[in-house]
Parts: sequence; C-alpha cells; structure tokens
Amino acid sequence: MAWGIGTLATASVINAAVDQSLAASRTTIVVPDSGYTLNYNSITPTGSDTISFSAGNGQTTWELTADCRRGWLNGGEPASAAQAQLLNAACQVAYGPADEAGEPGRNRTDREPTNSSHSGASPQWL
Repeated sequence: MAWGIGTLATASVINAAVDQSLAASRTTIVVPDSGYTLNYNSITPTGSDTISFSAGNGQTTWELTADCRRGWLNGGEPASAAQAQLLNAACQVAYGPADEAGEPGRNRTDREPTNSSHSGASPQWL
C-alpha cells in the first residue's frame, strides 16, 4: 500500500485519460480520485527520476516537482491520498508505470522520460 492508500490509478486509466484529452484537443487530464487536473504537456524531466509539471484544482494552478523514484512531491511525501494520485499520474505520464519494486519506468528499455506532448501518436509507454 503506497502513501496510505490501497489503490493508485493504473497505467491504462491514465493512458485512457490522456487519449480522451487528446481527442478533445485538451492538454489536461482529470487525475482519478484526486480533484486535481494535470497538465500533461507541462511535464519536463529535471533529472533521471525527477520532473516538474503544473497541476490545478479548478481554481488554482501550481508549478510542482516530483521525485518519481522516492515518491516525493515538492520535496516530501504526499500529504494526502489525492496528492499521491497526482504524483502517480505525473510520473506515469513521464516515465511509464513503476515495476513491482517501485522503480519508475523500469518496464521501458530507454529509461528516458517521454515528456508526452503526444502530437497525435500513441504514447511511448504503451
């Protein structure tokens, strides 16, 4: 159980949300079980396991950082299940889903972030 919650959104749920946003010409997805939106176009790698991105709650937009290996949001553990869902979604878009040991994107061979602007093509993590 991660961050005190039983289930994080799966890669297929996140991928479907991105695909639906692409079809609707939007650059944000609603992060499941969180009340947050994630601007998937804003995800930028800042290191081998870290990213910066923007997210909002419908009233406010924040610039955030994440360490996908440590499971940190803005330098510490998520303060809520909703923040954990946001962190999970951003890291999945950037690196693909974590493997069983919790290593981000280990199922991908290149280990480089996808920075999924998508340009109409299928995401690299599929």
